[in-house]
Amino acid sequence: MHVGSGAEPVNQQLISLRSIFDPSSLQASTKRKLIVFAEHDECSEEQATRAWLQSLPQPLETCFVPGVGHLFGDRVDSVGRNVADFLFTNL
Repeated sequence: MHVGSGAEPVNQQLISLRSIFDPSSLQASTKRKLIVFAEHDECSEEQATRAWLQSLPQPLETCFVPGVGHLFGDRVDSVGRNVADFLFTNL
C-alpha cells in the first residue's frame, strides 16, 4: 500500500500496520511515521519487523504490542490510544 508514502504536501504523517503494504515504500519517506506491530503477528515475524524498523529514516515512532497476534487481541484499545496520541501530537 502506497497511500500517503509519497511527497504529497497534504500528508504529513503516516501510520502503518506493517503487513498491509509494501515496506520498501517508506525507505525514502521523511514524514513522521508510527509503525504498529504485534509480538505474535501471524503476517510478519517480530525480528523481521525490528530489522526493517532499523532501516527506516527518522522521524519514526513505534508501537510494539506484546503478547498478541495480528489483530491485537485484548490490546486493541491500547493500540487505538497510541494512534490517537500520535495524531494529536503530530497534527
